[in-house]
Amino acid sequence: MPFASNSPLWRLGDALSSVAREVRDLIRRMARENRWRAPRIHGELLRLGFLVSERTVSRYLRTLSRRPERRQTWMTFLRNHREVIAAMDFFTVPTATFRIIYVLCFIVADEFDPLVSSERRHPLLDFGNERR
Repeated sequence: MPFASNSPLWRLGDALSSVAREVRDLIRRMARENRWRAPRIHGELLRLGFLVSERTVSRYLRTLSRRPERRQTWMTFLRNHREVIAAMDFFTVPTATFRIIYVLCFIVADEFDPLVSSERRHPLLDFGNERR
């Protein structure tokens, strides 16, 4: 099995430059073309006969520039799924007469209008019977 290192093993401080340029280029190419991460690339390099640790592969992957234009932002996700996102909250409202009212509220992200399902004086009563 050929070694991917062209420097003596005792030179630990020069770890990033100890891997041959061919292997570095191969690591970057595998990551770019297949969107693989370190464990998969490490396994493929072992199959090809290169003795490189998974940690070394992950170090070279850190030096790759990330492509933020290909990643979906949180705001893009919310815009794309706005019609099907809903939130639900169950909360209590204390009254002036020291009673507690239990409220189940739904908010649909597309409309941003709260839909109060129902309110009860006891939390164990069935909320599903009443529809508005």
